[in-house]
Amino acid sequence: MLGYRSTFAIDIDHCDTTDRDHVVANVLGEAMTWLRRTKGDQDIETVEPGVQTTLESGREVVYLHDRTESGTEYGRLVAFDPPQGDGQRWVTNLLVGLDHNASGRDRKSWPEVTIEIIAPDDPADPGRPRWTSRPRLVQAILGSFTCDDHGFLMADGPRPIEEDQVEELLEQLAETDHHGLVILCGEDGTVPRSIWQDRLALITRETLGQASVFLLDRAAMEVFNTQVSPGHQLAAYSPRTFRPGALLDDVSDGYRHRALSMETLLNSRIDQLTRSFGRASREHANRIALDRSLRRLDVITGMRLDALYRASSTGAPVP
Repeated sequence: MLGYRSTFAIDIDHCDTTDRDHVVANVLGEAMTWLRRTKGDQDIETVEPGVQTTLESGREVVYLHDRTESGTEYGRLVAFDPPQGDGQRWVTNLLVGLDHNASGRDRKSWPEVTIEIIAPDDPADPGRPRWTSRPRLVQAILGSFTCDDHGFLMADGPRPIEEDQVEELLEQLAETDHHGLVILCGEDGTVPRSIWQDRLALITRETLGQASVFLLDRAAMEVFNTQVSPGHQLAAYSPRTFRPGALLDDVSDGYRHRALSMETLLNSRIDQLTRSFGRASREHANRIALDRSLRRLDVITGMRLDALYRASSTGAPVP
């Protein structure tokens, strides 16, 4: 079952760690590094493209790096963890694609990435996936490249918003194309910023790759509140979760964008708040369909992987 999905683009025009000719290979390289450093698979270098390989750890890995006939370069890596006692296994699925025919300095010419974690069934809640913590692979890729969710910079931790950035933020909140949630929190100076920023980062850490978190200073919060309906306004130290397509001048639309009161923050355990924000981001992002180009690549690479599985007597079926 799908436990986690993150979908974003790499802003290749503002990324100083790679270029168009190498970005797909470099994303695959991050996945290989993740397997070696985080999973301990020192023999990952023995895996060849298109060959499903069982590593010493028992993990099965297969990856592809090729181009379609139309000129889209793609990379796909699937890693099957060793089966657990009940025979179920965790599966990590990375897909990256770049249309080399696209030109210009806009999102259509950027590489697109999706990372999925297939989780075993939750024995305590049949029909639902087991809780999936923030993937370190996602953290590594977001930390290595400039990543964008249709206008929202993807990052690990809250980003500050100042007064002159509010107008752009409002425009992006009204858009319907971003995959993740947007969590806004204002401050009024009664709590030192360093303390509150650390606390906000802690309670939203499980939203990594599935939400963008912003911290508005007092001036930015005041401007924000004058530009939206009373139903969308922010209160200091009260995080508010905005879903795509916010109708910021419609008071009734405010009910879609839930706020967490300071009282709840003070009376709840940190781990409970962290898991709550994480579950909300999973429930939203996991049900958002992939963009058209990624759906096409998912079908193409899925067919290739299925052919590899049928040709192998030991390979595991690709989910």
